[in-house]
Amino acid sequence: MTEIKGQGLRSGYDQRNFDSGPKTYTDQDFVKKIFTASGIGNQTGLLVADIMSGPGKLGKSIERTAPDNKFVYLDLSQEQLGRIPPNNNDDRIRADARKIPFATGSLDVALARYSIKDLTVEDQLRALSEINRTLKNGGTLVIADMVATDDTKAWLNAQHSMKQEFNGRDITKEGTCHIPTLKEWEEILVQAGFKIDSIDSHMSFVNTSD
Repeated sequence: MTEIKGQGLRSGYDQRNFDSGPKTYTDQDFVKKIFTASGIGNQTGLLVADIMSGPGKLGKSIERTAPDNKFVYLDLSQEQLGRIPPNNNDDRIRADARKIPFATGSLDVALARYSIKDLTVEDQLRALSEINRTLKNGGTLVIADMVATDDTKAWLNAQHSMKQEFNGRDITKEGTCHIPTLKEWEEILVQAGFKIDSIDSHMSFVNTSD
């Protein structure tokens, strides 16, 4: 694996327990929206990648719905990958989303939930460009992530960055997160080479315990 400076959330992320996190991680209505957007439907034989998968909760939920496809879980944390329930029809790859070890045009579908926002502005473009490179012509990326508004962006990013620092992120070495506005999401996706086919929204809630 090629190491890249500024990995983000290294020590704290390794220890993070997603089972005790917000209910949005287990929200099946949210998963259904992501599944529908992916276009997997009743298809078989697809290669589907859960990018920055953590313990693979999203990919596993979709894998149970579409078991006749090949699923790959990619994450920088070996500890998080080790929490993914075993299955003979999927792979776990410890790798950086900014330098994905897949051949160009090899993926049918890529999924990224609550992950891209944790990268810096510069690394978001790098990761999305890599995902675009690894997707087949006509392949699909589904991003399910936080969206800021012009009025809340500064506050929302400050709060999220503070949470990550509490979890062990060293912002002096790893930079800060970036929760884009909807316009910024659109701009960075187009810059990374994507054509945006659809946009949807899903409301979720967190509390101080989360």
